[in-house]
Amino acid sequence: MRYGVFGQFLVAILLGMAAGGCRSVPPPVIENPESAFLFPLSDGGAARAESLAFYAQGLRDERRRDYESALTNFQSAARRAPENEELALRVALLLLQQRRVDEAVQVMEAAYSRRPRSEKTLRWTALVNRAADRMDRVEALYRELIKLDPTDPDAYLELTALLVQGGKNQEAIRLLETGLDRVTEPLDLLRLLAGLHAEQAAAVSNTVEATAAREKAIEALERARALAPEDASLLFQLGDLYLADQQIEKAIEFFEAVEQNSPDSLAIRQKLAISFLKLGDSDKTIEALENLSRLTPGHPRLFFYLGELYREKGDIEKALLNFSLAEKAFPDDPTPLLRKALILTEDLKQPEAAATALLEGLKNRPDNVHLLEMLAYVYYDMKDYPKALEYFQRRHDRAKKDGEEPVSPLFYFNFALASEAAGRPDDAAQHLHRALNQNPAYLEAYLHHAFLQTEEEPIRLSIRVLEKVGRLQSDEPNVYYYLALLNSYLKSYPAALDAFEKAERLVDDSPFKNGLLDAKFFFWYGAAAERNGEFERAEKLLGRCLELDPNHMEAYNYLAYMWAEQGVQLDRALEYVQKALAANPSSAAFIDTLGWIYYMGGSYPQALEQLHKAADLMPDDPTILDHLGDALFKLGDETQALPHWKRSFVLDPENKDVEKKLRRFNVDLAPLRKEAKALKKEREALEPQEDPDASPEEAEPAGSEDPPPAVQKIPKT
Repeated sequence: MRYGVFGQFLVAILLGMAAGGCRSVPPPVIENPESAFLFPLSDGGAARAESLAFYAQGLRDERRRDYESALTNFQSAARRAPENEELALRVALLLLQQRRVDEAVQVMEAAYSRRPRSEKTLRWTALVNRAADRMDRVEALYRELIKLDPTDPDAYLELTALLVQGGKNQEAIRLLETGLDRVTEPLDLLRLLAGLHAEQAAAVSNTVEATAAREKAIEALERARALAPEDASLLFQLGDLYLADQQIEKAIEFFEAVEQNSPDSLAIRQKLAISFLKLGDSDKTIEALENLSRLTPGHPRLFFYLGELYREKGDIEKALLNFSLAEKAFPDDPTPLLRKALILTEDLKQPEAAATALLEGLKNRPDNVHLLEMLAYVYYDMKDYPKALEYFQRRHDRAKKDGEEPVSPLFYFNFALASEAAGRPDDAAQHLHRALNQNPAYLEAYLHHAFLQTEEEPIRLSIRVLEKVGRLQSDEPNVYYYLALLNSYLKSYPAALDAFEKAERLVDDSPFKNGLLDAKFFFWYGAAAERNGEFERAEKLLGRCLELDPNHMEAYNYLAYMWAEQGVQLDRALEYVQKALAANPSSAAFIDTLGWIYYMGGSYPQALEQLHKAADLMPDDPTILDHLGDALFKLGDETQALPHWKRSFVLDPENKDVEKKLRRFNVDLAPLRKEAKALKKEREALEPQEDPDASPEEAEPAGSEDPPPAVQKIPKT
């Protein structure tokens, strides 16, 4: 779609500006429809009164979420007050909500033509054009904005971002260099200029050119540091650039300054240490740091850097040695001990040894929140959930006492997982609720965690947790969407449908429902309805899916198979599955549907041909094997049908229809059930486990097409 997600994102930004204001685009001044100074209208009293009336009615419509009526009333108000730019923006926003992007552009362009020297109107017109993907026009508007006020850095930054997006990096650099001589606050321009030069240095293969670009980046950052000497990000970038320039001692000087600004940040230290790997040859880097540590004993932090480098290289013994030396050099700093604990747990698979080391460290620092939290993770990894909860709680209480509120969402997320594992769903819901308040992406991480469970009972426990979260966040539709998916996974289709309905009701109250109720939502909603025997409802829901995404081939296939199962609309089913196969001719599921349509239509030889193809592609699919057995049986080949039914039963021993077929031929099911049980154990042993190195901090926001992130057990500190 032409405007797609970015257009919705721009609408959200514009709405945020209209509702709450921002630095560059002030909020509309219209607050109270009773005010005598709402906005400057024409001299005609009647026109002014009418405009006020329409505006007030539009506000009431918005409060009722009747956005169609609100748009009509704001348009009427704007026609009676054409000089009012805030009204023009309100109309444009509502048009964007309804994806009437061209009309929104026309409204703002008309407002701009009436007030070409209004900075506010210029910015809004640029943003609306950006939502319409009219980048040439956006660029021209930003250049006009710079002419209007050459001292304002925001227009330079916005235009630079646009140029970089279009691959015009050199033009962006020239623009920033011009802006530096004009703007009143050049700090952000210097940051961006340094970033572009650093990117250029990394991209070119010519050493001389790379060095020159790096020098320009350093020059820009040094100028920026003069304006913000305590800015840690500037110090880190300078250290990184000096490191790339082989000026290791100079780099360490800046890295130490970064550490002094954040002495308790383990993540910063690890990041600084890994920066040394950018030098390329890890052996030479280690040798250089070893020599430096001998020549300059006043740099004990080098032990920490060496520990990280040895760990990255895979030399765990030397990594532990250097972290131990760092621990001695900094007896009050928990960082080296935390790294040792992580190595013992993750690399050496010795969580008991890690717990012992951490408990020893807590003797001298009983209230250190980092040691308490790491110990909680280690006990969680050991599946000692009561102990894990004890230390999670101690860390939480200590942070609260120290005024560290809120604690990070990652902490609350893992606290929730530990509470759930300990069989305390109420506590788990409270902690997950806290995590979601800070970062909604953890909802998707939690869904991933739930789907990784191999037994039904833990998944049911996750459902209980999400149900409680739903009561705590009653206005969050994604909670119910994920509840629907989990219940569908457990074949609890009535519960799944109830959750889908709740999600749909909540989203219906949103002006962005078209973006939230997407094709994927209606596909799974329709599938749950079909599995619950509600075929007409399923047909409508899957039809909605195809309306939203005419290329959703799984929906075409699902409808075709549903009709084939019922023996209805076989011609239409054939048309749909052929459309799906045209897009994906090697899909075993689509080929199976085609074979089943032939079977239900009585064309058994054609059915057998297609079902053999499907079985060749997916030899262990129980449904395909069942269908293949049925086709063989219809063609009178009972001896060939039975092995396929037996294998289908082993793969899915809960299938009552296959069980009936086997009983009809007096097949002993006991050996098949035994084989099914053994196969299940074998498959569970091969299933991927949760990835302890992946962090839910990297999760995409709910609604992302990407799979949810893996769940972190031991923090990647």
